[in-house]
Amino acid sequence: MDTIVQDGENIVFKAKKCIAKHDFTTVLVIFPIFKQLRSLKPEFERTVEQYGLNVKQKFDQILQMLHSTGSKALEDFIESIRSDSVTQLPSDGTVHEMTSNVIMFLEQLLDYTDTIGVVLEQDPNYSQQLNKLKPTDPNKALLGFYITQFKNTKKAYSQSWTKLLNHIGCDDPPIHFQGDKLRDKERAILKEKFAGFNKEIEEISKVQRGYSIPDIELRESIKRDNKELIIPRYHAFYNM
Repeated sequence: MDTIVQDGENIVFKAKKCIAKHDFTTVLVIFPIFKQLRSLKPEFERTVEQYGLNVKQKFDQILQMLHSTGSKALEDFIESIRSDSVTQLPSDGTVHEMTSNVIMFLEQLLDYTDTIGVVLEQDPNYSQQLNKLKPTDPNKALLGFYITQFKNTKKAYSQSWTKLLNHIGCDDPPIHFQGDKLRDKERAILKEKFAGFNKEIEEISKVQRGYSIPDIELRESIKRDNKELIIPRYHAFYNM
């Protein structure tokens, strides 16, 4: 058991080095090992029952090490995407290296759905979502929650339009007319809102024209989301 614990520590140590280098594909070896040991646990405990708690505790120690390392790998993978600072586009203008790495990593995660579900279930953020949904296959649902965090990044992108939308909010006090004319103060406020909107959309357009999204489905969905986010609000403001 001491030898097995040592082997487990060595595997975890190497996995942590891979995590630090953002070599997440290599870290995936954690999951089949964790799955195998979990499946052996009931029979192992029956076999070594005569040797007392010490042996069981060492076995549980290995499982816990693998569990926490696998959990950290999944968490750090998402953080590495969120904080990626590489802005240079690939020379062939098609798929960014990070995009390719993400797709490969997610495809391989599907092979370990049951094991990853066990790992994610310990995280309150995932367990709470699971309790609300009550799915027939909890492990698939947990992996689904994990994968949708790219979806969350897409939502974060939509926040880039917040400053623009602040210029055309319709929750302002009603505008009062004097006859068929605006008062000078309200005319100035209205003029400032349109000027602010025009300036902001010009600046955002200048930046986002440089964005490259080779994935046609993703690109079109983002454009569609932008239209649905901005145009109805602009029309409401303009009509008001």
